[in-house]
Amino acid sequence: MIDPARDRPDLRAPILLSILFVALNAILLVAVAPADVHLRGGDLDTYRDPAIAFFRHGDFVELDDPTKPSTYRLPFYTLMAALPLYLTNGESFKVIVPMQLALWLAIGWMTWDVARAWLARGAGLAMALVLFNPTVLGVAYILQSQNLFAFFLATAGWLLLRRREAPTMRAALGVGIALGAASLSRPGGQFLIPLLPFALPLFAWLSGEREGFLRHAGRGLVASIVGALVIAPWMVYSAANGQGFRIGSPTYLNGFLIDNISFLEANRDGIAYGVAKSRLSSIQEEWLAANRPDLARADREAQSEAANGFLLGRLVGSYSPKHILGALAPAWANLFVGGGAGNLRNVLGMEGPDNFKLVRETAGANYVTAFFGGLREAGWASALVGVGSVAFAVICRILGAIGLMVMILRGAWTPLIVVSGLSLYYAALHLFVGASHYRASIEMYLALLTVFGVDALRRAISRPGRP
Repeated sequence: MIDPARDRPDLRAPILLSILFVALNAILLVAVAPADVHLRGGDLDTYRDPAIAFFRHGDFVELDDPTKPSTYRLPFYTLMAALPLYLTNGESFKVIVPMQLALWLAIGWMTWDVARAWLARGAGLAMALVLFNPTVLGVAYILQSQNLFAFFLATAGWLLLRRREAPTMRAALGVGIALGAASLSRPGGQFLIPLLPFALPLFAWLSGEREGFLRHAGRGLVASIVGALVIAPWMVYSAANGQGFRIGSPTYLNGFLIDNISFLEANRDGIAYGVAKSRLSSIQEEWLAANRPDLARADREAQSEAANGFLLGRLVGSYSPKHILGALAPAWANLFVGGGAGNLRNVLGMEGPDNFKLVRETAGANYVTAFFGGLREAGWASALVGVGSVAFAVICRILGAIGLMVMILRGAWTPLIVVSGLSLYYAALHLFVGASHYRASIEMYLALLTVFGVDALRRAISRPGRP
């Protein structure tokens, strides 16, 4: 049945929000943000160097030794980050900022389109919650693969949720391509691809189609195959260069394990995260020397490959529930309600406290205590940015909790499963390293939760007793 509201939507709100978004960021780029703002993000060299190496050598290789392959960062963002170098003859990465802002504008439009499919009102608010989100604005200005990953993850969600009906074959194929592309931007997307043969028939059933289970399962299987085909060339490239038939490199997994175990041991032993990380790195070196002396002169990838099994065993079996929860609670609190003020201060050209430095250097510190400790060191303007960013996130999460209950009461099962499932998946994916900028990848989905909550409050005020 034709839905006139969808076929002839009122575009005034999204167009106005787009104009405001472009105007705001034009002012920030021209008059406010430092010229090198795009180079102020974390892990800068791991994004910058592969892009420079690709520009110079036309391949995914190490910058200081082009005879060695570089698979630590995945290819799609490396290609995106290299494009500004081609446009400026190798002079600057600055063009990356408007490129990333364009991605976020597209995400805003997708958020608006999904929201209007499920709510009579609030689509404009959902779009605004993405475009003017402090975390998003901070991440959009730095060399950071979260931007591209967020775009592909949002595209997959848009194709699943933009209509209340079960996804068509075309939509299913698009989801497979989007998740494959997301997996070549950040490794986390790869684990979603095998779920499609189960997810698509479930969404069809929830949308009211009680028949055709095998048809929708077949669509999901085809979508999974398409997603696998998207990532296969990179896995072949990785294997051909001695890194194994995989997406992420052994060194990437090694860093992930060391970071997470270090947060756990810092909580268990009451020491600073930096001390725990240094100690664990030494333990790893000692283990390699004792158990794999043949790798003494091997490259870092081979050493990481050997040590990862040792670290996985340490991660799984060495900590009590008390210490796990003690490390997990502040990490997830920061992931979901951290303001991302550090990146936003960079955009605004402000000095401010380095909360991660406090975590790294202070015994017993975590992201939550570092936030309050940092406020004591900040000037009033910097503190206002920090408090305002956190307040924005806290209010959105409170409204989102209401929205979660409203989805259940209204039987909006498909968005409920997609939004809550992705949120939990993403939290589990980052375990004890709950940096707030990671949340940028799921801000579209969190915005949908928020507007469901706002819609419930609006209805409660205008029509008491209706969820």
